Amino acid sequence: DSTPRLGEIHSGIVRRIDAAQRGVFVELDCGETGFFNYSDKVAAPSEGARMTFRIRAEAWAEKSALLQPVKSAEKRYSRDGAFREWISGLSVEGFDVDVDDSEGSAQHIDAAYDEASSETLTLMNGGSIHFEQTRALLAVDVDSAGRDIQSGKPSINQDALGELARQISLRRLAGLIVVDLVGAPKQAKAAELVEFLRRETRRLGVAVADVLPVSRLGLLELSCPRRERPVGSCDAGDVGRMLEGLRDLKRALVSERTSQFVFRAGPALSVKMEACAFDWQAWLAGQFGYRFRFERDDELAPNAYEISS
Repeated sequence: DSTPRLGEIHSGIVRRIDAAQRGVFVELDCGETGFFNYSDKVAAPSEGARMTFRIRAEAWAEKSALLQPVKSAEKRYSRDGAFREWISGLSVEGFDVDVDDSEGSAQHIDAAYDEASSETLTLMNGGSIHFEQTRALLAVDVDSAGRDIQSGKPSINQDALGELARQISLRRLAGLIVVDLVGAPKQAKAAELVEFLRRETRRLGVAVADVLPVSRLGLLELSCPRRERPVGSCDAGDVGRMLEGLRDLKRALVSERTSQFVFRAGPALSVKMEACAFDWQAWLAGQFGYRFRFERDDELAPNAYEISS
């Protein structure tokens, strides 16, 4: 898509100056909005000025892109370049992707996407962690789920924090993250967990602004600077359901190469799919031929879909 990506350089027009905050609001040529702060040692640009900006942090949710004024020509990733850059973000432990191996890459990408979209993950030695995104922060709950926390294995809290570091890398998580640990560890155990999380994030190349000591209630807080849009950040409501349906249809076309398929969508979902600016039918047909057809089915639930051969 045309959304500005980290590191790209885009042109834009200064639309508003906030002198109190020394902030500048920009409208980029692609239609996105951006923001940057100017130094008290530099005069503010004038409203209506055309400038070029490097993307310091991508826009997502209700947050505008963060910009840095530069005196350089525009620079944007090509489609292949953008794909390779995105793939590089999946190269965390367990998901090393070879972009030249299309079949293997597709399997790894599907597995990574499924994991990055899951609200609950099972830990290697038992127990689980749950993710819940709120407007202000990401809440992570560690659940023993029947695991013997007195066993000689690494503590469930250590396993959970190790997995959290990996998920921060995989999901591109940012902002404030609050972890509810098991058993409210104190003193030396609490300090060891904080240091362990710091080591794991460094090992995985995760940028962490700060990790605070464990509170008396067993809460561990950390913050990560916002740079790239989180994986799955667009998966809300009908959009997420549409992506899920298209992925299922693609899997069916791949697994049964001689079959014809019918994709039936409920009334609300079909409206979204018909109005989608991306020509998904042509895209699938280009890979698999027209071995499928799309139909609206008013007897299905509004956001439901069925795929039959």
